[in-house]
Amino acid sequence: MRQPASGFALVGIAVQLVIDGGTCRRAAIGLTGLADTPSRAGAAERALVDRAIDRAVIEEAAAHVTDGLQLLEDLHASAEFRGHLARVHAARALARASGVVA
Repeated sequence: MRQPASGFALVGIAVQLVIDGGTCRRAAIGLTGLADTPSRAGAAERALVDRAIDRAVIEEAAAHVTDGLQLLEDLHASAEFRGHLARVHAARALARASGVVA
């Protein structure tokens, strides 16, 4: 989700999943726009690995996408709003990457 005036991301999420037989074998979730530096969502990645991927697992993982981050807050978005956007966009990206229908 980009900030219209600058074009920079308020929240950016990239997801790569390796799924074998419906079970997630590896997960990588990259984040930008949430903290001072780009980062990985380690807690969310761990919530996916070795689990059958369905809507409930995706929602659980997305809930952990900002764990451990000191979220940015500025005139464009509060930390709370950035966290909300991150969880929403993470769930969408995970659903798309896994092929789970929203």
